[in-house]
Amino acid sequence: EVKSNNEIYIDIELNGRKVLSDNFKYEIQQSFTDKKLKLITSNNEEKEYTQCKMPKLKPSSDFNPVDKIVGTWYNGEHDVEYTFTNDGIVKYKTSNIKNTLIYKADDKEITFIQKSNKRPMEQSIEYSFNGEKLVLNEIEYEKR
Repeated sequence: EVKSNNEIYIDIELNGRKVLSDNFKYEIQQSFTDKKLKLITSNNEEKEYTQCKMPKLKPSSDFNPVDKIVGTWYNGEHDVEYTFTNDGIVKYKTSNIKNTLIYKADDKEITFIQKSNKRPMEQSIEYSFNGEKLVLNEIEYEKR
């Protein structure tokens, strides 16, 4: 909520916990590659955030989908949804987080790849099926 010139009120809650809540003075700096937002709290603490242009998500040229995981999978208890496409993109969504990643999979493991301006970050997890449910980190997801 913009209060006045160069003042803003921000209230962010993540998973039931206040992450950021205060009145801020703000400054925005822009360059050819990124934007920087500087927030100055009511206690004169400075917090700086950078918005970078991220590289386009593109799976490796040898990507082969694992048909049984392609689709949208949801867990209502944790309010988490994964959508695996047949072209190597996965969309991860919770009530307050959305992220798009690259993935690769074999018969036992899914590797999530987050592209960044520096180097890709990868995280691999084993998966299995319990009947028709996809199981990731011991959490079951139903196909939508």
